[in-house]
Amino acid sequence: MAARNRYGYGRAWESVGYHANGEADDWSWGERGAVSLSLEVGSSRDGFWPPPSRIEAVASASLWPAMLLAHRAGVAMQLHSLQLSGAAPTPAASDGAGGASSSRASLRLWVHNGGLAEPAAHWRLCVAPSAAGASPRVLASAGWEAAPGSGGDAGGGGGGRGGKRGGALNASDEVCAAVLMRPRASGAAPRHPRRLLRRLQGEALPLPPLELRWAARRPSSPPLELSLRFEPLSTPPPPAGAVALAAPPLQLRIATDAATLSSCDALCICPDAGLAAGEPAGGSAPPVTPWAAAVTTYASSCRAALRDGSHCAKPKRARRGPASNYASGLADEFFEYVPSTAAQQCTVSASHRGLVMVVYQTCGRFGPKQPLAFANSERRNDVSVRFPCTSAAPILIYWNAEYAPGRFAFSVTDS
Repeated sequence: MAARNRYGYGRAWESVGYHANGEADDWSWGERGAVSLSLEVGSSRDGFWPPPSRIEAVASASLWPAMLLAHRAGVAMQLHSLQLSGAAPTPAASDGAGGASSSRASLRLWVHNGGLAEPAAHWRLCVAPSAAGASPRVLASAGWEAAPGSGGDAGGGGGGRGGKRGGALNASDEVCAAVLMRPRASGAAPRHPRRLLRRLQGEALPLPPLELRWAARRPSSPPLELSLRFEPLSTPPPPAGAVALAAPPLQLRIATDAATLSSCDALCICPDAGLAAGEPAGGSAPPVTPWAAAVTTYASSCRAALRDGSHCAKPKRARRGPASNYASGLADEFFEYVPSTAAQQCTVSASHRGLVMVVYQTCGRFGPKQPLAFANSERRNDVSVRFPCTSAAPILIYWNAEYAPGRFAFSVTDS
């Protein structure tokens, strides 16, 4: 929701530094199981009463979150994550490419329902080399089958690791794999909304691996391109417009440089094209909508472009000692600290006004998890937290720049 306006996000104590228990969002979630949140619009420079000249800009920044929240009230089938592994040259004799050298890698996809509605049927994901750009050849393993009307032989061919292999597909062919959603629970829905949400959205579902093969390329070659689309496995099928709303098509671009093929992780997934760039200038093109076709890139350059400290999976390093670390105070930043031998208690402190700090135990796919402590110095000139920690078990220190305090020093000690 914050991909376009770059707003900070989180629970009240993570984003503004104080508790806000008992307000309308808590009641909506706790009593009705309705996802509810409050937006503090504009920036800290706007204050609580922005001038009339800021009305259009502030309102525009809230358009994308509103559309996204409305869209996610239904079913929203999505690519959750992917993994590329086992990259290696392919012997020319076994590739069937007329003696030309080529490479191969195993592609694993995870999908999930990112919406709040329970799918009425199982789905399947269909993958095809893109009609445009550099298209790899696709070999399907067990669990994939040729899409209706496809000329590829996804069910036959020789054996190999991972089960029965299919034949190489042409650029116009598709292979599909079933996405078996969690069955509907019998009886009444869970009373606790968190359990209901977990049941509706479920976990990320892994699909069988696909093998990609491509001709020898230069480091500067354009990425490989695949087209992904979801189909409901229901009879009769829902209207095309409903399917497009629940599962927009996706173009997946995969870089083939050495770093991407050997050492990429979840941070190598770039945001969907158009989200991070903001609205088109001058109204020359329609705004991106949550149900529009998207483009996702998987490349080491995506990870490299992230500023150090901007994500919990790419934190800066914090050192032990008084005033031995510095935060910019102009951008949200994560720091990782590893407690020393025999440490049982850790302390993080700073003497500066306008700070918001949270300490976390772990980092997940979409951000930090398991908070350990938080504090703010909105109305004083110092902030300090003390919490249990474990020797050699890293902790994450998050400094929120909501109040733009400017550069400051902070201390980390353990005992």
